Amino acid sequence: MAVYKKTVIEELEDDAQYYGCTLYLETPIGHVKGCTFDNCSFRSQIVEIDTIENTIFTNCNFAKLRSKSIEDSKIEGGLIQHFDVSAAKVFDFGNIHNVHIHELNLDNNKLRKIPSQVFSINSLRFLSLSTNFLTEIPSQIEQLTNLSCLRISENNICDLPDNFTKLKQLQELRLCMNKFDNFPLAITQLADLRNLSLWGNSIGRVPKEIGKLTALNELCLWKTNIETIPDTICDLSELQNLNLSENKIQSIPDSIWELHNLTNLDLSYNYIGEIPSSIKNLQNLFELNLAYNHIREVPFEITDLTKLTYLDLLGNKIENSDFLYHYLQNCTIEV
Repeated sequence: MAVYKKTVIEELEDDAQYYGCTLYLETPIGHVKGCTFDNCSFRSQIVEIDTIENTIFTNCNFAKLRSKSIEDSKIEGGLIQHFDVSAAKVFDFGNIHNVHIHELNLDNNKLRKIPSQVFSINSLRFLSLSTNFLTEIPSQIEQLTNLSCLRISENNICDLPDNFTKLKQLQELRLCMNKFDNFPLAITQLADLRNLSLWGNSIGRVPKEIGKLTALNELCLWKTNIETIPDTICDLSELQNLNLSENKIQSIPDSIWELHNLTNLDLSYNYIGEIPSSIKNLQNLFELNLAYNHIREVPFEITDLTKLTYLDLLGNKIENSDFLYHYLQNCTIEV
């Protein structure tokens, strides 16, 4: 068995021991078997090993470790800034102990419940569990007090635990394509939330409490079966991106025209019949999508949107579009 101590390594051997080595592995590796890594530093931006078998990592450091199969192996101590085991064929969380993990990707692993060991990783800042078979988020989620990003899209979740409100550091939350039939009110207690996406859930109604999320930069409620928007949306003064596409909205509430920081507004595929002249208030708007509504007339005030670079009015029966090309010469216009 080959033994390497405190040296620079660029290629790996099976059945070898590495102690205090600095490893630069710039290309993907198909297989690592029967190795020991002790106090090693993996300096590559990404360490990609397709299959790890019968191998022990002790107090090792990785910027990013990606693997599709970790079998009969142990990871003890050390740091993995980004651990990607999405779509893993073999992976046992029970063989990972006392490892500082900042970002964890468990997407597409056919999980029916979140491994309990996840909740003991207090260092987690980013957790992705999308495209699994999860039906609930257990109350242990409150233990992840440093979590700033949580993505659990494309599962079968219909509710959030009451103590979800304890995730005070959360800035990004994606719960798309789940089974929510109501807007989870627990979300409105997350004062630092910057990015919220609930598209593909039939929530039906947006509660007035959404106005509490004053730090929101991006809100995606595409295809959520909503008919109206509460006036409290005007309290989201930091909002830059708002997607309300494919809903049942018939009129745009006046409060939307108070969102002066909006750069992208998508109201396509609704039942909107009129664009009010107050649209001129959105002076920072870059992109406006009103395609496939019931709009017949465009207010002249839309020409006040001097930053507009894209305007989509397809699928309407616009009767007065000629002036747009003259006054919005720097804008791509679809009519």
